[in-house]
Amino acid sequence: MSDVTAIVVTFDSAHALPDCLGALHREGVPVVVVDNASTDGSAAFAEGQGAKVVRNARNEGYGRANNIGARAAQTEFLLIVNPDCSVDAGAVAALVDAARRYPDGGLFAPKIVEPSGRVFFQPRSLLSAYLPNATGRLSLPEGEACAPFFSGACFLIRRDLYERLGGFDENIFLFYEDDDLCRRVADAGAALIYVPKAVVRHGRGRSSAPKRGLVFKARWED
Repeated sequence: MSDVTAIVVTFDSAHALPDCLGALHREGVPVVVVDNASTDGSAAFAEGQGAKVVRNARNEGYGRANNIGARAAQTEFLLIVNPDCSVDAGAVAALVDAARRYPDGGLFAPKIVEPSGRVFFQPRSLLSAYLPNATGRLSLPEGEACAPFFSGACFLIRRDLYERLGGFDENIFLFYEDDDLCRRVADAGAALIYVPKAVVRHGRGRSSAPKRGLVFKARWED
């Protein structure tokens, strides 16, 4: 697809890349892989699959690495994809179709299905206490719908909007950078739209090989 570039950030993600990159290749989506100093051959594998690879000298974090990838893309849309996500056939085309039909939309979120079959849909955010869903009760929309927050595991965004907003906040190393971006998209006057026809399978937590101390570092590194 000539109007979309997928951005995939890797950090010791070689175990997840075959499914992720294979699915994007089948959909004809060019890929920029930004590797955060992996030691497991992630970058080499991605290059072997035909992806454009940017190799960071250190782990720059999720948001900053995505911004690096976005600067390497020239297409109308960016598809942010976790390495443990696999797009179903037609998913990317469905997201682009929604973007064409909703010119006031800025960010388009697929239906994210976890290995258990559970559909992940974000019912609240710690960044917005005004949302009245204190228990986090999940009610799935029956069709396309607007919502204030979506998962950063996979979404389509207009590149010009992403650039205008400065992309992800680079002061956030990992966690809640997607909530922050969603809030800024809405503040800019653009709608965030759920597109359930676009199905993405998410391994949830399989993006990186487990490492001791990773969660502590992710939450506190600046």
